Amino acid sequence: MAPRTRHLKKGKPVTLCTVWEYNVGISEDVTTFLSMIEWRYNHQSVFSEDSMKHNAFFLSLAFLAIASFAAAGTYTIDPVHSDVSFKVRHLVSKTSGQFTEFDGAIVADFEKLNASSVEFTIKAASIDTKDEDRDTHLQSEDFFDVETYPEITFTSSKITKSGTQTFAVTGTLTMHGVSKTVTLPVTFLGEVKDPWGNTKAGFEIETTIDRKDYGIIWNKALDAGGMILGDEVEITINLETKKE
Repeated sequence: MAPRTRHLKKGKPVTLCTVWEYNVGISEDVTTFLSMIEWRYNHQSVFSEDSMKHNAFFLSLAFLAIASFAAAGTYTIDPVHSDVSFKVRHLVSKTSGQFTEFDGAIVADFEKLNASSVEFTIKAASIDTKDEDRDTHLQSEDFFDVETYPEITFTSSKITKSGTQTFAVTGTLTMHGVSKTVTLPVTFLGEVKDPWGNTKAGFEIETTIDRKDYGIIWNKALDAGGMILGDEVEITINLETKKE
């Protein structure tokens, strides 16, 4: 949606607020507030001196609201309201699982992305597919070999904006002793204050990797042809974070 404009003086349009082109997605609360400011702006007499003063005041409030939500900060992961899940083909369907132990921090500076960073760690032994025998097999040398490689880590090296609320986060993913450069598509879901006064921000990552790229190659042939497991693993990470 294009930002709306109004004419304070003939031939001199001004943008009310370029919310939809701003370099960070903003929360629903801020969007509602900006809509209220826009209504107030549109109902002024556009040529009167008083209205111009009011408009300047309300525009200042709008940009202050945006700036408060775009301020740099460090966000730590709330594991109770976050999850790391995956899906992989098994025979003719997809089997899902999750990792229950993970931690990390996001340094977010939406105005200076080169000052932003992501650190994320998963405990490989926390894999849970709701089947104890299968989980034991996945923890073994056939798969993650958790005794030798207890952690899966990601460390960012570059973050760029790819859309209104999306970012391309490039970094090093290390799993099963293999490190590779990957670019993760990250969606910023907004920032709000919780009932206890904490600032919370949400992030979502959806990507696909080939497990063989990381040396996880176990499989078994079927008598009728084909293999038991697929190679592509669909990964979804939902993070609720707290601003420190």
